[in-house]
Amino acid sequence: MNTSQLLSPWIDSRKSSADNWSERQWCDHLTQLELALNLPKFCEKSAKAKIIGFGEISTILQFNEQPTWVFKRMPIFDSIVQAKEYQQRYCQYNQLLSQAGINIADGFEVVTDGNPVALYLIQQAFQSQQIGNRALHAAPLDKQKLIIGNIFQQIEKIFLFNQQSGNEFLLSCDGQVSNWAINESHVYYIDTSTPLYKKNGVEKLEYELLLKSTPRFMRGIIRRFFLKEVLERYYHKEQVYMDLIANLYKEKLVHLVPIAIKLANKNLKSDSNFDQVLNQNDVKNYYSRDKLIWRLFLALRKIDRWLHRYVWRKPYQYLLPDKIER
Repeated sequence: MNTSQLLSPWIDSRKSSADNWSERQWCDHLTQLELALNLPKFCEKSAKAKIIGFGEISTILQFNEQPTWVFKRMPIFDSIVQAKEYQQRYCQYNQLLSQAGINIADGFEVVTDGNPVALYLIQQAFQSQQIGNRALHAAPLDKQKLIIGNIFQQIEKIFLFNQQSGNEFLLSCDGQVSNWAINESHVYYIDTSTPLYKKNGVEKLEYELLLKSTPRFMRGIIRRFFLKEVLERYYHKEQVYMDLIANLYKEKLVHLVPIAIKLANKNLKSDSNFDQVLNQNDVKNYYSRDKLIWRLFLALRKIDRWLHRYVWRKPYQYLLPDKIER
């Protein structure tokens, strides 16, 4: 990696003044991290970083020496130009969320010019107990109801913004509880790495980029039968609610499902565009199908990793979880 070209012009007003790393330190640490990621087995000790989570197209890391930031690494680009275009859409998505009244974490972006080209989306870190699913597990029932209600309020803000924009912009979000952070009475949306928005009816997220993390031999099937369905549902408020409530099964918070359905239906009934309500059977069926899709997706990625390492003898550019409880 050419470290002299490592950083895009990202040092701006969004970068926290509390951060005390020089540009050279960022270069050195990201170079070391990229080298470690290209090894057959990632070594957290040599990279001076630890894995704290997995997204569907990203790995979430944290440098041991910079605990106030988390890094979402996205190696899905063929060129720096493509990465910068994605970065611009990511920034616009964050700006639109802010205009809608959604709290988002402070952050900045870094584009590396190695192989692969990777975009790092670097966000202010929250304490682990503030992440939505963990906050729910630790809270008493009355506080759990309040947290779910507050997240629903944020979702309502997004769809209200869509109406007020005259549909020039259509925003959405992945509403699952682990994608929110709870800081006292404030709720933050932290899963902004996938810019889910349309402008004048045109999807701004490139579907094909998401397919980069899937096996080449399966992309046609995924594109035809899964991808559009999975992404399009985020633009329908009842589907965003459905996805969030179904996620409570995955989080082993089943007792909250009837409560969340009741809260969601209260919001949907107040909207004249909806004449149907959610029910528990529909949520269960949705969860079963969603679980099947993502289990299949992870299994295919593991096959692709095996082919890269043992058949094609090439580095595999992604870090995968061993198993995800769903």
